[in-house]
Amino acid sequence: MALRTRGDSVVVDGLAEHAARVFDALEAMPGLTNVRAAAAVRREVQDDGSALEHFTIAGVVEPERFGGGRARTPSANTLARKSDGSAP
Repeated sequence: MALRTRGDSVVVDGLAEHAARVFDALEAMPGLTNVRAAAAVRREVQDDGSALEHFTIAGVVEPERFGGGRARTPSANTLARKSDGSAP
């Protein structure tokens, strides 16, 4: 139903016959860590009378796997040289 991202966080909201299978699949996904239920799983009756589980699952994307991590700027890189504007 929905995939939301913010920074390195991912939230998947959907319906499935068995929410546990979706959880297991996301937990096994390389580069996705800290996979957890972000809300209680609820059974919802559909228009045809069947019931599906409504789930919300959150996780964190490892930046090394996707996008190479944080940008290397002097403020983000503690090993960067400070420049006073003069040539070396």
